[in-house]
Amino acid sequence: MTPVHLRDLNHRQCKRLIRSFMFVKAKYDGSGRFDKVKSRRVIDSRIQDKKSLGNTSAPTAALESIFSVLKLACVECRKVKIWDVTGAFLNAAMGDEDEVHMILNTDLVDMILTWFPDLTPYKDEHGRMVVKLNKALYGLVQSALLWYEHVIRFLSSHGFVQNETDRCVLNKMCGVYQVTICLYIDDMLVTCVNEAALADIKGLLEAEYGKLQEKNWR
Repeated sequence: MTPVHLRDLNHRQCKRLIRSFMFVKAKYDGSGRFDKVKSRRVIDSRIQDKKSLGNTSAPTAALESIFSVLKLACVECRKVKIWDVTGAFLNAAMGDEDEVHMILNTDLVDMILTWFPDLTPYKDEHGRMVVKLNKALYGLVQSALLWYEHVIRFLSSHGFVQNETDRCVLNKMCGVYQVTICLYIDDMLVTCVNEAALADIKGLLEAEYGKLQEKNWR
């Protein structure tokens, strides 16, 4: 996000200023023991003009596709992985047509200024700050679609081909082994007979998106 002065926004941009909230939650492991505290800033999209945005729904893998991929994994004795991309939406850039300005509350502004004191001139008389979003943020109406388009471009650039029946299912041949990826928002169901091929794909994804969280699918 990029800080901006409120005085530099026009009337239309001021009317479309969006609030945001920080959610903090304690996370526990499978044994019920405390693991970590996780926080996420979420934008309040209720003020967004959804009609002007057009169709912003993001496709996800159909249930039939997921069952088909799992059945094929059973028949061919494939390894099955579920990977979660942490902060997935933040990888997708906002286009000019997706211009969004967000208000940050005083508590968050105070924290930001401890790290970046040079941003102090952007703090208003109420202790708030206005920023322009450069990346998609959870809560935005169009974020899921922007992320989907981003991850499809990335996978396609590395040889994955979308299934004609379900565009959220992609396949790639790694040598003699087929790797299948099934997309469901920021989760990936990935199957392949060869463990090394799966490790290569995981390395490829982590080089682009950072460490993946592996989930237990059983």
